[in-house]
Amino acid sequence: MATKYGRAMTDDEVREFLFPMPEAQQVEVTPRQAFEAFREDCERFGGLFRVPDAARVLGVVDGTIRGYIARSQIEAVEHFGVQWVPGAEVERRLTRPRGPGRPRKRAFAEA
Repeated sequence: MATKYGRAMTDDEVREFLFPMPEAQQVEVTPRQAFEAFREDCERFGGLFRVPDAARVLGVVDGTIRGYIARSQIEAVEHFGVQWVPGAEVERRLTRPRGPGRPRKRAFAEA
């Protein structure tokens, strides 16, 4: 058990001690500038959905959308510390024809 100042450390304290995160360089952005950037992205992408809302529209769970974003299958932008999915991406996923049944594994699909 790890101790600090004679008391047991919490899991978060141990994690922070073992894996310190470097301080991010923060760029000063005024609330007005942040809102203008958000509004411009809304106009450019045809609206923006939060991840839970995009998942609800597409009929999947939040983790699926976050996985698509991580694998670059869906583009996302970040504003106000929240990931936003462009409306065009949601529409593309909705109108994409889907094959019947479970998707094949990659090894069989390439052969």
